[in-house]
Amino acid sequence: MSYTCVKRLVRQFSSFFRARGATKTEAPVDNGVHRPPKVSVPARRPEVRQSTNDEQNEQVNKTAKTTRQAKTEQIKGAFKFCSQKFTFHTPSYQFPDETNVLERRFVASRMLSCRIPPPTGYTTPVRWPMSKTKVWLSNLGGAKDLEKMKGGQNWLRVRDKFVHFDGGGTHFRKGAAEYLRFLGSAVPLSSSLIRTALDMGAGVASFGADLLTYGILTLSYAPHDQHSFQIQCALERGIPAMLAALQRTRLPLPSASFDLIHCSRCRQVGPDKLAEIDRLLRPGGYVVESRSSESVTVNALIEELCWKKIFSKRRQGHTTIYQKSKTPCRRRSEKYPLCTEKYGAETEALKDTPWGQQFGSCRFTTANIQRHPTSIQMPSIRDVGAAHGQLPAHPKVIEKNMKAELALTKTHLNYYRDYGFSASSAGASGLRNVMDMNAGFGSFAAILEDDKVPVWVMNVVPIEAPNTLQHVYDRGLIGIYHDWCQDAPTYPRTYDAVRMENFSSMKFVERCGLVSVVLEVDRILRPGGLFLFSDHASMYGALQPIMLALGFKANGVQNVSSAEHDQMLAVWQKKAV
Repeated sequence: MSYTCVKRLVRQFSSFFRARGATKTEAPVDNGVHRPPKVSVPARRPEVRQSTNDEQNEQVNKTAKTTRQAKTEQIKGAFKFCSQKFTFHTPSYQFPDETNVLERRFVASRMLSCRIPPPTGYTTPVRWPMSKTKVWLSNLGGAKDLEKMKGGQNWLRVRDKFVHFDGGGTHFRKGAAEYLRFLGSAVPLSSSLIRTALDMGAGVASFGADLLTYGILTLSYAPHDQHSFQIQCALERGIPAMLAALQRTRLPLPSASFDLIHCSRCRQVGPDKLAEIDRLLRPGGYVVESRSSESVTVNALIEELCWKKIFSKRRQGHTTIYQKSKTPCRRRSEKYPLCTEKYGAETEALKDTPWGQQFGSCRFTTANIQRHPTSIQMPSIRDVGAAHGQLPAHPKVIEKNMKAELALTKTHLNYYRDYGFSASSAGASGLRNVMDMNAGFGSFAAILEDDKVPVWVMNVVPIEAPNTLQHVYDRGLIGIYHDWCQDAPTYPRTYDAVRMENFSSMKFVERCGLVSVVLEVDRILRPGGLFLFSDHASMYGALQPIMLALGFKANGVQNVSSAEHDQMLAVWQKKAV
């Protein structure tokens, strides 16, 4: 082998071993002298990999952001505005082909997948308390027609751009204030004995508006009938109200909830409906009926319900006041037997599951419970029947759960206040009508009531949730049962704020989809209104692109998760017109 070949082989082997040696890292020699460690090329690879990961992460984030934007744009494309003919759309109450349908009748096809547009010329509502006496004409439908039909009864007056409410009604043309003074001679309106009232066939709710001066919270209702937008007028004024009619099915309300029930020529107090009124009335409560003349038929039946006639007087017609017995009625009655005697003991639990049930001519037993104001934070826990497929809880368990809900809600409310839901934004400068979509025991409303915030809250208990609505009323608050796969019993743009909490556990989210529920929120929420959210992070992730696609602005988002709870809070604001 020539010298040249040997020299070439030596160079090749030297290169090979140098390459092998480059894959090892020399250990530093501990001789007391600090020397920087020798780092081979592979030791620098993590830096290269880290750089690669950063690039990959950045690319992943870009991809995720692009995906979210694409998803938002895709949803946004589906959220077009409906035509202007749907400006006042109330799906379960509008049947133009059937003039005599007053009761709620849900038809899924009437739930629209588009957004309900505001009317031309829509204006930010007049704020409370000024709204009690006047509202913008442009925000209402049918106000001029209503004035023509009811002008002689002093319901409302249309002047220039406003609709004025002078407090009149069918049976109190001189005003509700004067009418209440008349009733006050027989009913203790100024005492703490009366806190919650139900006004049946309420018109524009002037009766409920004036009862507020007595500290009485009134839930007013009327059908969507030939008088059309009377309940919209009530809600635009800032008075608690809902669409309803007492025809064949029970009202979505719990038993023994009202201290006072009022009916002024509403044609609701009839023989076939007295049992339902009795179900809703607390022991010792009052029924005020005003009509053109005294009803001999009703008078003959009230004794079978253990009601006592305590007042009867002619005044612009005839006003009669009845009082329900404070003790359980044990009278044997052929017309109104006890439901347990007529249908069996298991029917007692049905008194607080009225959703979709037809009322019958039987009566339930009702408990006498403590009233507001001492009960606003922690009411007396009444014995309630099983409902919504669940067993009744022990009173001590209910009390424990109520206290826990109250503490948690106070924490959440502090965050909501930081993001725009505050006393300073209520009343004269902002909020008045508030809806709690999953109210639980009504702690949210109770805190606002205690803080003297000038709002009222419609506490909604979903039909799939634990049956807590009785306890809401026992606190001196109001609310309804509802199925959120259906439209709420209200007109579009009637609430300033809507709160959604813990919806992820509800089956109706799977039944009808989250988009359907959020579109209903969008329907009832006023432009510029607030949407308060509290639920799991996964629910927030599903909801966020929908809210962005609807054009809602996030006022604030807060992760309040703990070791026990995965929880996200958010406040979104609907775009103003």
